[in-house]
Amino acid sequence: MKIIKIILITILLSITCVGFVWTIKQKKSDSNEVCQKLNVDIKPLADKTNYVTEDMIVKFLNINGLNPEKKQNPDSYSYKIRDLIENNFAVKKAECYFNTKNKIFYVNITQRTPFFKVVGNRTYYVEDNDKRNIFTTVADYNADVPIVTGIFTDSIAQKDIFDFVKFLKNDKFLSKNIKNIYITNGFVKLTTPDKKQTIILGKLKDRSSDYKTKLERFKKFSEKVDDWKNFTEIDLRFDKQVVCK
Repeated sequence: MKIIKIILITILLSITCVGFVWTIKQKKSDSNEVCQKLNVDIKPLADKTNYVTEDMIVKFLNINGLNPEKKQNPDSYSYKIRDLIENNFAVKKAECYFNTKNKIFYVNITQRTPFFKVVGNRTYYVEDNDKRNIFTTVADYNADVPIVTGIFTDSIAQKDIFDFVKFLKNDKFLSKNIKNIYITNGFVKLTTPDKKQTIILGKLKDRSSDYKTKLERFKKFSEKVDDWKNFTEIDLRFDKQVVCK
């Protein structure tokens, strides 16, 4: 019986050693796998737009020396690629992994939805979600959203200005005819997309006449005056009046 036990133990140890050696060889083999292709897949936004593009991602990976193509064991630094993309682009999530079967490195991207762009002491976007997150991105990123320029805090951008932009976007006429917003110390000026007309709104928070009332007055004025675009300045600060130049 002792001899049989010894034989069984010897066989089990042999199998264990063989498995251990095979595992080491397999890991070594995996670490020598070379990436043959980089595949970048970007999920479009709700309006089918892609503000983040494959060219932008590939260019940025090349600049930072992290393009996995033709490199061994790219999965070992997939987290670096993920962090680089998520921290420098309008990306909510980047799923990065290497498929050893087809030798392809996959980057699957979910984009953030920009609501408006702030241009001032620093440039950033405010995201279209309940949290109204602020995010910065690379210079190549250029979303077609309203631009807000001026002097104000981030919290004002996320609250009062967000509500104001939302009001403009939800109105068919205003969203079409107002593109740029200038705010300094709460004083608001608007311009049309071609910047040929300036619309003076006054204080964003004015108890005597809020911006909704003023912009409704502007809409009625544009309906009555067909050539309103011939004016360079439209002033809405005065109660029940539209002063033009």
